[in-house]
Amino acid sequence: MTVGTDALLSLLPPRVCDALALPARSRRDFWGRVSEIRLRVGRFSSVSLGGENITLPVSLTPEEAADLLRRMCDGSVYAHRETLAAGFVTLRGGLRVGVAGTAVYEDGKPAGLRSPTAFCIRIPHEVPGAADTAYEAFRLLPPTVGMLVFAPPGGGKTTLLRALACRLACAGRRVVLIDPGGEFSGLPFPRGAMLDVLCGYRQADGLVRAVRTLSPEVLIADEIATDEEAEAISSVAGCGVPLVASTHASSLAGALSRPAIRRLSASGVFGAYVGIRREKNGFFSDLFFGERGERTAPCPSDAALTPTGQKDSVLSGDGISSAVPGV
Repeated sequence: MTVGTDALLSLLPPRVCDALALPARSRRDFWGRVSEIRLRVGRFSSVSLGGENITLPVSLTPEEAADLLRRMCDGSVYAHRETLAAGFVTLRGGLRVGVAGTAVYEDGKPAGLRSPTAFCIRIPHEVPGAADTAYEAFRLLPPTVGMLVFAPPGGGKTTLLRALACRLACAGRRVVLIDPGGEFSGLPFPRGAMLDVLCGYRQADGLVRAVRTLSPEVLIADEIATDEEAEAISSVAGCGVPLVASTHASSLAGALSRPAIRRLSASGVFGAYVGIRREKNGFFSDLFFGERGERTAPCPSDAALTPTGQKDSVLSGDGISSAVPGV
């Protein structure tokens, strides 16, 4: 089982655990491949496994859903009101749970959630080799230039960032990871990794505090989107610290169509872009230098990333695709 899975099962109603046991017995390496568990009130639940959605013939009652939310919040839903207002709660061990229900507003802004109706439980996995392409590309960039990772929701951005943070920190770089939702803080990292995690900070606040107090050589931030975050990133980039960030998008053009991302790219914050595709036969990374988004044919190995010409020719917009099979 993955990190946090035992703790998760201890929270779920027994009949949900019984329903999960059926596909777990019949499918090879079930817990090593499942990426999401979705529980619903009044409708069947499901699991996502290797790109396939499998129905579980079990549903929650409203009372079970309310009790499950309390258990996920360690008995205090109020203490988790800020993350619930953003639509999620993070369990011990770094498991992030999206929660659907009725929004509670105060002064025109989301302030919490009541009457939960669905839970989307994301199961993190370590994917060997997931960060290979990104790591080699980052090494090619100028020392103050960063990288943007993009993928659709659930595409593997957090998996790649976690692996890349570990690679960089174990290679002797001082890495600070901003973790607003607590997805990284509960996960084990090698004892020798030069990695520090700022947990619970809002993205913009964490970036500024990291530069002021922790002297990072690399900053990592998951899921940037807002103008406030873009402004903080611009400020950090002006201090000479490269940033590796992620955003939701299915293509480079889609990522650059977002105003905040477009401004950061135009100002030179990002020099490389890594797109992720999860498919049944692997975890694919597409690499782009520059903004044109042109791709070459897939390369057989990361050795193909080594530039043969001058630096200007490397930052030309050509793309490289590699794959980590068997995920």
